[in-house]
Amino acid sequence: MKELTEKYIAFFDSKDLEGTMQMFHDDAVLKDPTNTFKRKKEISQEVERIFNSCESLSFKAENIFCDSDSQVSVIEFAIALDLNILTGADVIEWEEGKIKKLTAYLNQG
Repeated sequence: MKELTEKYIAFFDSKDLEGTMQMFHDDAVLKDPTNTFKRKKEISQEVERIFNSCESLSFKAENIFCDSDSQVSVIEFAIALDLNILTGADVIEWEEGKIKKLTAYLNQG
C-alpha cells in the first residue's frame, strides 16, 4: 500500500492527470474541506482544475502512514501551488489497489 501511495504522490506532483486518475476507482469519492466529488469524471475535472490553476505545483509527503488491515493510508503533505503553500493530510481508503475514497484536510491558520 505504501508503494501505491507513493505512486499517487508522484503522479500528482508531476501534474500527470492520466496517471493520477488511473489510481482512482470508477466510483471513487474525493472530499476536500469545501466540496465532495463523486465518480471518476467529477474527480478528474477537479484535479484538472487544480493542475491548470497554477504554473508550478509541488506535492511532497512529509510522512506516510499505512494500515494494511484497514486498507488506509495517510499522507501528511505540503503542497505548493505557485507561491501559495498549503499543509494538511490526505486520508486514502484503498480497494483492490485503487483509491476508493480520498478525504483531504487542510491546516487552517
